[in-house]
Amino acid sequence: MEQKAKAIFAAANAQGKQKSMEIAEVYQKSGMEVLEIAEQDILRCQEIARQQQATHLLYFHDQEQITMHIFSEEMGEISVEMQVSDLQMP
Repeated sequence: MEQKAKAIFAAANAQGKQKSMEIAEVYQKSGMEVLEIAEQDILRCQEIARQQQATHLLYFHDQEQITMHIFSEEMGEISVEMQVSDLQMP
């Protein structure tokens, strides 16, 4: 069974929140299901993402650094540190 993409966006601080909102809007306009949450603790964000059955958690540390957590039925959970510029925009 194929998972439908659902992304949760969260941020550690106001700078990250601003960039998170910008990127979330792009993904939402492309048709992806997007949920923005106010939680700042990354471990709690991961719990929320699991509860919401999200496929991705994009956690913005600031305007440049992201931790992308991927929840895959086939491969389990994967966490990647990356730059905002590394994101492939829809």
